[in-house]
Amino acid sequence: NHALDKQPIILAGHRDSHMQFMSELKIGDKIELTMSDGLLKTYIISRVEVSDKPEITLSSLSLGRESLVLTTCWPFDSIKSGDQRYLIFADHLVPI
Repeated sequence: NHALDKQPIILAGHRDSHMQFMSELKIGDKIELTMSDGLLKTYIISRVEVSDKPEITLSSLSLGRESLVLTTCWPFDSIKSGDQRYLIFADHLVPI
């Protein structure tokens, strides 16, 4: 395994287009990603939060392990932009 294989994947996008689906996700839901090499990876949502800062800060526990972070602007139905972000954290489901 390469060192980068064990790092979080962070995906960000606009709440009214690419990341609109985030409003329907909840803790326990599965997210499947097809990687550039064709490998399918599955993640389970473990936490959601709203942040007052546009930056993402990852704890040292997040580094060195496979996880997924999705982020978009908050609130979903707002017309104007702001600093709040909606974050979804998901853990990699290791195949048995």
